[in-house]
Amino acid sequence: MERLRSRGPILGVYTLCALALAAVAGCGGGGSASSASAQNATSPPPPVSGSANLVWVTPTTNTDGTALTNLAGFTIEYGNSPGAMTQTIDVPSAGAAGAYGSGLTAGTWYFTVKAYTNVGTRSAASDVASKTIS
Repeated sequence: MERLRSRGPILGVYTLCALALAAVAGCGGGGSASSASAQNATSPPPPVSGSANLVWVTPTTNTDGTALTNLAGFTIEYGNSPGAMTQTIDVPSAGAAGAYGSGLTAGTWYFTVKAYTNVGTRSAASDVASKTIS
């Protein structure tokens, strides 16, 4: 991915269970991707050939229910196989709720996102989302 832009915060749950790619919805508990996008005042850039818009629910609590006060950013993992997402992009912003990437070659791309704290603790990976570039 050549370009990466982050968007503002959206409320959610600590276990990053919603990763949306274009119109792919996330899992329960944090709301659907369409409702999360509707709450975001920043519109995603228009679709471009070889590009992907990723949106996730920003966590606000730890898995034990306590407030998440030290969120530092997100890591996007992606690749051409769900078992081999070896490319990563760091999004060092606790307020980021999405990213836009371009420069993807033809084929199916798979994406997941993980949150991390300022002490290095990482969340489990979100559900895998995919997009086919023709």
